[in-house]
Amino acid sequence: MLRVTPEKVLYINRIGQNLLNIQPGSEVPHTLHNSVQEAINEDSVKEIEMELNRRKYNFVITPIRDTGYVNIYGRDITERREKEDEIRLHSEIMTNLAEGVYLVRLEDGIIVFANPRFEEMFGYDPGEMIGKNVAIVNAPTDKTPEKTKQEIMGILKETREWHGEIYNIKKDGTPFWCYANVSLFDHYEYGTVIVSVHTDITERKKANKTLKESEAQFRSLFESRMIGTLFWNADGDITDANDMFLEMLGYTKDELLSGDVRWRDMTPPEYEEQDTKALDELATIGVMTPIEKEYICKDGSRLPILLGAASLPGSTLSGVAFILDITERKKAEKRITDLAKFPEENPNPILRITTEKVLYTNTAGQNLFNIRLGSDLPNIIEKTSQDAINQKISKELEVEINERIYSLVITPIKGEDYANIYGKDVTDKRRAEEAYRKIQKERQEKLTLLGQLAGGIGHELRNPLGAMKNASYFLNLAIDKPEPEVKETLDVLETEIKNCEMIINSLLGFASPRPPLFQKVNINEIVQNILSHIIIPENIEVIEKYNDKIPIILGDPHQLNHSFRNIIINAIQAMTEGGRLIIETKIPTSSIISISIKDTGIGIKKEHMKELFEPLFTTKAKGIGLGLSISRLMINNHKGKIDVQSELKKGTTFTIKLPIIMKGAESIG
Repeated sequence: MLRVTPEKVLYINRIGQNLLNIQPGSEVPHTLHNSVQEAINEDSVKEIEMELNRRKYNFVITPIRDTGYVNIYGRDITERREKEDEIRLHSEIMTNLAEGVYLVRLEDGIIVFANPRFEEMFGYDPGEMIGKNVAIVNAPTDKTPEKTKQEIMGILKETREWHGEIYNIKKDGTPFWCYANVSLFDHYEYGTVIVSVHTDITERKKANKTLKESEAQFRSLFESRMIGTLFWNADGDITDANDMFLEMLGYTKDELLSGDVRWRDMTPPEYEEQDTKALDELATIGVMTPIEKEYICKDGSRLPILLGAASLPGSTLSGVAFILDITERKKAEKRITDLAKFPEENPNPILRITTEKVLYTNTAGQNLFNIRLGSDLPNIIEKTSQDAINQKISKELEVEINERIYSLVITPIKGEDYANIYGKDVTDKRRAEEAYRKIQKERQEKLTLLGQLAGGIGHELRNPLGAMKNASYFLNLAIDKPEPEVKETLDVLETEIKNCEMIINSLLGFASPRPPLFQKVNINEIVQNILSHIIIPENIEVIEKYNDKIPIILGDPHQLNHSFRNIIINAIQAMTEGGRLIIETKIPTSSIISISIKDTGIGIKKEHMKELFEPLFTTKAKGIGLGLSISRLMINNHKGKIDVQSELKKGTTFTIKLPIIMKGAESIG
């Protein structure tokens, strides 16, 4: 406490004398002089902060009216400021807890803090990184780890921030890529520190590398002479084509570049409808079902081809097509057709016709259409037959005669003015298909309604459950040392909230299943990871039998983990009195791997087996009956299947079978 004029100290207490090293009569310290003068001149209270002897003080300067002096009241605010700095630092760290965060002293590059995610990312035990030089996280490149550290710290000293990709290294020596956001922060205890937030981008880098390799492979295929390849657009242009395609049609590269080679111009008119359907299919799903058609060559001849195409990513009006010359196959088919005979004893109708008359019919055809040799074409097949012969393209027709359904294939003979008709009774097949479609439609309608209901319930419950979860969290924070009964109640509340979250997630997963995101996965590692993260009762023995020759396959690791975990937890819950859980991976055939999960629990009743995978079917008191239904859906998405064998009081075995090579699956990494 002081009383001063602008020039002299009139009074100062002992604490002030020790702190400011002045006595009554001394000159006013220069750190206070300007503020004292301003307070007197403006006749207003001034407040300043300063650091003395590594402590922070707040001084309030109060002028005494008409006296020419002021009273100064000082207060030590060191602890308050340190707390404020600590709160700001913790806030910044908390904001980035999902990423790896660590602090480094700028003056010497020593790590002073690392959050759990950062330690886990780099493979260190909790607290193990503290006190080590930050260079330990840098992988050697064309620069040493120390050189990389010095360059980044140099930039930070100039700009106070740095961000970019950096090649890091784990404790075990494994290198990996991270994206780092780095800035400086003034810490009350450590001085200026580097705050670095790391995100592992290894998988993204791998995906980019895979994409480049894929592009190189396609370019190699494009430039090869294995198959004709072209790039097309919906207007009919061919924007690029390989040499194999140009040779098939007799064109040159110069003619292609000049725009003279167009797929629409090369397509005979009779294929226009077929091409329109193919373009619609490409616009809808991005790929087309391969079709047979013809192209008109430069010399006017026709080339029979097998055509497949796909749209380019992000476009429905352009894409790539693959063309296979099927001339030899067509010649072989013609030879077979020429040698074909019309066995009289064939129970199916066979006819040879012109656009007007029946040239031949077997007995089955006579009886079905009530015709004979030389008869006019039956009205029921007349128009389609004439179109097939005139357009010289095969047609298919289904007719109903005498309450029976017949499928007729009308095939014109090339170079002739007639066609052959091959008939087949498909009544039973069509009725079975119709019955199946009806059953599937009814089932799908039920599942859709159930999905909508599940989704609605899940979303409605999520908000109040979130409030309960937050309340539980803050109660745990607010009650420092709860009584045993209170703690037990809070633990029960948290457990039940987790159970409710699991039920809601199951409902939402059933209501809005997402398609799998395929990538390379190791089945053995997925199962081992599940077992390491679930609680297994002490009275249950786990026996693991892994085939170390299990190949890497394409799969969605999240969906496979979810499916296996559901079945493993069900197996554990089935052994209420203890038992053995046996998990085994095998390669039963050259195209399939299997994962069997066997328990020695209570088993499943025979009458329940058919309903096992139906939504909402459960025999558990607290179950909602969606776990196995979702598991089967996810395995089906992988072109796999689940088999179940069970015997009461002896146990149950679930066997998941997955294809080693999945047709149509595209890896994301």
